[in-house]
Amino acid sequence: SSAANHPSISATHRHISTLLWILARDEEALHHGLQALQIGANTLHVDDPQMKRRQDWVDFLRRDIHDHKCRLEENSHDWDQLLALIKGDVNTSS
Repeated sequence: SSAANHPSISATHRHISTLLWILARDEEALHHGLQALQIGANTLHVDDPQMKRRQDWVDFLRRDIHDHKCRLEENSHDWDQLLALIKGDVNTSS
């Protein structure tokens, strides 16, 4: 995806999608999270023309979250790793 080629977008996407992984455990929370993201997308300084429209950005994350949610449901140990990541128990330097 084009986001991978844009460091700031990539970092922001990683942060937001990680937080929304947790929300994805609850459909209503996920809905509200995406609403908040859509509002907050205005504050993101995204210069990439392909990511200019915030609806594109939300749709992009929505697909990504859906993929992650399906993967988490298939691999329960990923959920434990995710919780550790959120708690800061895992070294996230890449």
